[in-house]
Order: sequence, then C-alpha cells, then structure tokens
Amino acid sequence: MRLLIKKQIGKRVFHFEVEGANLYELISERKSFLFPDKVPACGICSSENLDLGARKGLDKFKYVFIRCLDCKAELTFGHRTDDPDVYYLRKKRAATIG
Repeated sequence: MRLLIKKQIGKRVFHFEVEGANLYELISERKSFLFPDKVPACGICSSENLDLGARKGLDKFKYVFIRCLDCKAELTFGHRTDDPDVYYLRKKRAATIG
C-alpha cells in the first residue's frame, strides 16, 4: 500500500510517498511528517518564496528546515534521538515562518 502526502511550503508543493504492508504501517510512516500541510508565508517578511531543505550539523544530528529565500529567516525542525526518522516543528521558533 502507498500513501501520498502533500505539503505546501510557500508557493512550492512537495509530494512525499510512504509505503507500508497495511494501513497501520502507512499511518505509522506518516508520522514522519508532523508539520503543517501548508506553510503559506514567511512570518518575518510575509514572502511566499520559501523552500524546504536539509543539512548535516557538525554534531551527529541532521536537520530539516524551511527557509525564506528573500529575508533568509529559517525554521528548523527538531528530531528525537530515540527515533531519528521523525521531525517535529519546533513550537518555540514557529513564529519565524508560518
């Protein structure tokens, strides 16, 4: 079974596909995308020119972020060390973009 997940970040639309042998596995895989389905604009400059990106830090962690390509504001997703495949939108910094 496959499930298509659609996320709109600014003007861009990203499609993610998860797979599982049954409904339980699909829903479990879907938990990896625990951020809003739509992030319409930058919370700093109101630009819709946003992008979704990823990078490795100097530490052992990997980061996923939404960046405004106009003012360079960035919202970084956090992840748990016990389940590194799940990224959470950090509420403390959510005011930056979104």
